[in-house]
Amino acid sequence: MKTTRLWIVLMGLLLGSMAQSAGAHGLGKQRLERAEAGPFRVTAWTDPVTIHVEDELHVTIAVEDNEGLVLDADLIVTAVKNSKRISAKATHDRAANKLHYEAPLVFDQTGEWEIVITVENEDGSGIIGFTIDAEAKQSRPPYLWIAGAIVGLLVIGLIVRNRVRHL
Repeated sequence: MKTTRLWIVLMGLLLGSMAQSAGAHGLGKQRLERAEAGPFRVTAWTDPVTIHVEDELHVTIAVEDNEGLVLDADLIVTAVKNSKRISAKATHDRAANKLHYEAPLVFDQTGEWEIVITVENEDGSGIIGFTIDAEAKQSRPPYLWIAGAIVGLLVIGLIVRNRVRHL
């Protein structure tokens, strides 16, 4: 019975640490809060918080006007660094919360990028932006997999030892 409890605790710890490293998609870091962009107020988040070159950055955007959330706008998110431009359309389909818009971006250079959000609908248009730093891709040793293998071997060893005792 003690072995079963230990196995459950160890597996819970392992799965919990794996879930954290997977970087579940959330809102991330807030970059703008109700910033004026023409007739709109724009709130924007980026996820992951730290962006690395070649990783996908999610830019999540909420758009408001004087009457509340704006759900019928066309949004383009453009990342600019020197003469390099990367653009993506922000849509509700990509967003986890369908009241928001989301666009994916992938940077190919390190350094500071300007993120420009263009919002347009029949009531007008607006442009707002912020900057973000793209860091070099981190190569990490597979610590999580090594830890998982060790925990797995320990659990198997404890189960085998327990069964041998009961023979």
